[in-house]
Amino acid sequence: MFKLSQKILLLIRHGPVDRSAGSMDEKQGLDPRGIELAYETSSALSEQLDVEEIKHVKLWCSEYRHAREHAGTVKKALEDRSISVVASTKENLNPSVFRRWSRENVTEFARDIKSMLKIINEDGALVIVGHQPQLGWLCEQFHGAIAIARSEIVCLCFSTTHVWNSLKWTRSHLLWSIGPTDKETFEQLRDKIKSKMETAKLLGTFIIFFLGVVLGILSDEKNCSFLLIHVRIPEPY
Repeated sequence: MFKLSQKILLLIRHGPVDRSAGSMDEKQGLDPRGIELAYETSSALSEQLDVEEIKHVKLWCSEYRHAREHAGTVKKALEDRSISVVASTKENLNPSVFRRWSRENVTEFARDIKSMLKIINEDGALVIVGHQPQLGWLCEQFHGAIAIARSEIVCLCFSTTHVWNSLKWTRSHLLWSIGPTDKETFEQLRDKIKSKMETAKLLGTFIIFFLGVVLGILSDEKNCSFLLIHVRIPEPY
């Protein structure tokens, strides 16, 4: 018996964290911007999954407060679209745990994720709300290097084939991603481009001036002959 199916994995990086209490720890929640971005991307995600007729979602998140808050926003947005969600926290997603990992630990966790995908129906998906650099490590295992911004959602699709009782996986491919609308970053990028254009304009003025000087020198017959003497190509024997 031969059967082709697809498995969906969604990786979500939590939004900006409230750092007012100091360095990041597990008790810090999202800051106002983080809450806004979590709502924005979660709403877009719910619309996308509704269009793709995803009915069931398994949601994993770390035990850190900001990750749980972001995951809670995702859960509510999906349930508002009548998508059932079973949520749970995973210790392996905690930065305090995965910071000590070796490459073998990452590979083992990636294997656990594939095991969960095996038992998820085609109308379902696995959603992971976590932290960097772990999400990047998982992308390397499944697909290749992908830079994930805060609050961004990356959708990976695995194709599987069932040949009799044997399940074979293909390397995943990137289906789509949902990123936040970051006006501040856009303004910074625009200012940077403007600065580079001003620099290029100044450099262009200098080059024109330099070429004018050189052409002025070359137009002087005496100086021109001096140059020709030094760059003359020897005649053949």
